[in-house]
Amino acid sequence: MSYLKRYQALKMSRVAVSVIVTAMLTLLWIEFSDLFLCTFGWIERWLIVPVGFGISLIVIAFWIAMTTLFGRVYCSGICPLGTLQDVFARAGRSSRRGTGRHYSYSPPMNKLRYASLAVVVACWVVSLSIVPVIIEPDHMYSEFIINVLKPIWGHLNNVIARIGVATGWWSVTYVAGITVSIFAVSLSIVSILTVGTLAWFHGRTFCNTVCPVGTALGVASRQSLWHIDIDTDLCINCGKCGEVCKASCIDLKDHVVDGSRCVNCFNCLTVCPNDAIFYRPARKQLSLPMMQRIDAPKVGATSASVGGVDCCRSATVPAPAANDSINTDNQTNKSDETIS
Repeated sequence: MSYLKRYQALKMSRVAVSVIVTAMLTLLWIEFSDLFLCTFGWIERWLIVPVGFGISLIVIAFWIAMTTLFGRVYCSGICPLGTLQDVFARAGRSSRRGTGRHYSYSPPMNKLRYASLAVVVACWVVSLSIVPVIIEPDHMYSEFIINVLKPIWGHLNNVIARIGVATGWWSVTYVAGITVSIFAVSLSIVSILTVGTLAWFHGRTFCNTVCPVGTALGVASRQSLWHIDIDTDLCINCGKCGEVCKASCIDLKDHVVDGSRCVNCFNCLTVCPNDAIFYRPARKQLSLPMMQRIDAPKVGATSASVGGVDCCRSATVPAPAANDSINTDNQTNKSDETIS
């Protein structure tokens, strides 16, 4: 079984998990009754920052451990806003043609990333919730569902209920007291449209610039055990992995993947024509190092070639002995007498 087929199964499993989790959370937050609370309520407690701001140290420790082992699997499979960004990103790429569909490497914006994380932590300390609600991914998605989609679903539910009463075909409970805040609705729509626009053109840009959860998990995933690794002995520099990397974290110039920004979408693993990129715990070492350290030659050193590689060795020139000097003087005197 080739690596390409193996990783295709891994990618599809990741997509399936992300869709199922997002669907469960959406149904949980959009429903007015407790219909899905008993069935799907547990999934909300495993979010890093639950909607109720009830932070669980056990959950945080669990996801930090998982990230240290496997990379940012939370961002790729659990975060509902990440799944929504993937939908926007896929639609954006499908709407473009040629090289316009390609992503490209971009340097990390670490100052912005860590500043955003510091602001969110400071707001939590002083119990200021407005900033975390705006930029924390789970809250952003849940607020959009609750403030925008839930009222729409409530009115649609009442329309269905009226049709059922008029026809006698079904009985649906009316939803009473549907109220919305214009400010909350506007803020939710603007936030989702901003993130969606970024994803449409640039993939997971939000996750690696403003998202505080992505930044915090990026610290743990920088040197994760399982990671994306490029075999430079097999790589043919076709660039296909970088073109599909929606995190823009594959530096093809140095053949390095920025583990702190990789969101484990596994897109790169399924496009390599030479099976040169892997998701594994090992880190590839060059069979023939591209650069070798050569010490500077010392004074009196001569250059030699061993196996085609230049190296330096010391050459010692022996000093003339005292007897040799005397013999040389005697020979000179004899030559002078002969000439005379």
